Amino acid sequence: MFKGRNLTERRQITTSTDPKLKTILSAVSNKSKLDIFYKDNYGNIKYRKISPNKVYEADNYQIYVYAFCNKAQDFRTFKLKNISFEEIEEDEIDNDAITTKQKSETSK
Repeated sequence: MFKGRNLTERRQITTSTDPKLKTILSAVSNKSKLDIFYKDNYGNIKYRKISPNKVYEADNYQIYVYAFCNKAQDFRTFKLKNISFEEIEEDEIDNDAITTKQKSETSK
């Protein structure tokens, strides 16, 4: 069910006091979408619109968000520590991500 790295042990997370995690868990329970900025493994920051499905802690003690990514049109796994809801300086964001966000806002 989970794509990506082979993470053998997973513990689903359903409650938290962390504000970022609470926002994501709320989106899971309400089946709503979130606008996020995500830092990939190369340090590039990209805008994504995701529909979180599950949040879990893996055997490496990292917390992951399993979500449908509108850009990829498929499920993806995002590391919680690389997710931000804050506006990022425009020069730090991948230009493709900015274009994607602008397109999504104009199509609403």
